[in-house]
Amino acid sequence: MRRVIILLLAVVVPAVVAGAGGGLIVRGRGFARLVKPWYSSSAYIASWNVKQWTNTTQLLDDSPAGLNYHLSNMPSVATGPISNGLYWTFDGVDDCFKARPNTYFLNGMTGITMYAIIRCRTNANTLVEQGIAGFFGSYYKRVFALVNGPQVGTLRAFVGDGSNYTSLGWAAMRTNVWWHCAITYRLGDVARFWVNATNVVNGTVVGPIVQDGVFQIGKVDNWNYFDGDVASVEILSNVCSSAGDITSHFQSTMSGGLPAR
Repeated sequence: MRRVIILLLAVVVPAVVAGAGGGLIVRGRGFARLVKPWYSSSAYIASWNVKQWTNTTQLLDDSPAGLNYHLSNMPSVATGPISNGLYWTFDGVDDCFKARPNTYFLNGMTGITMYAIIRCRTNANTLVEQGIAGFFGSYYKRVFALVNGPQVGTLRAFVGDGSNYTSLGWAAMRTNVWWHCAITYRLGDVARFWVNATNVVNGTVVGPIVQDGVFQIGKVDNWNYFDGDVASVEILSNVCSSAGDITSHFQSTMSGGLPAR
C-alpha cells in the first residue's frame, strides 16, 4: 500500500523548475506560480504576481503576513517574457486589487523598498492621472504610490510621512514598454525613485511612513484606474538603496526579459 501511495503522489505533484532570480516555479496542468520570493530575506513583506488555473485566474499573494486581497473587477491575464511568464492587464476602467479594509501594513515603517514591473498603454495627463500601485490616505501627505502622470510621458513616485511628502517625477516614460520601477526610503535619508536600475530622482521626507488608506494595485485612491500591465509588485521592510541591490533585482526579475525599447 505504501508503494501505491508514493506512485500516486508522483503523478499529481507538479514539476519544480528553477525560476528567474533563484525562485522556484511550480508547473502543472494549467498552473504556474512563483513559490519562493526573488528576495529571500527576513525583510521581505509582500509579493503579488499572477497564478493561473485551468479555469480561473487570480492574484497570488506570497506575503509572509498572508495579506488578503479582493477584486474590484477581474483584470485579464496575458503571457510574456516578464517575471514568471504571466502578467495582469488592467483596462483603465474598473480593474483593481485592494487589500482588505484596515490593513495598514506599511504604517510606521522607517525603511521600505517597493518594486513594480509595469507597462503603460496610455500617456496620462493632469485630467487622467493613473494610480499603478500603493495607497493614498485621508490626508494628501499620507501617501506611498507609483503613478502614471500627471504630465505626458511621466512616471511619478509619492512618499509621505503624514506631515510632509515628496513627489518624484521622471519624464522619459514611453508607452508599451516594460519598466522596472523601485521606490526606496530610509528614515533620515532621501526617498529615491529608480527606473530600470537607474536612480532617476530623489526627494526629502522627514518621518516614518503614515498609512491610513488601503493598498491597491491597478488603482490608487485619489487617482484614476491604471490602463496598462503589471507583472509583479514586491515590498521589503528595508532599503535596497545601492545601485548593486537594485541592479541585482532588475537583472533577476527582467531576465529573459525586457522587450526591445
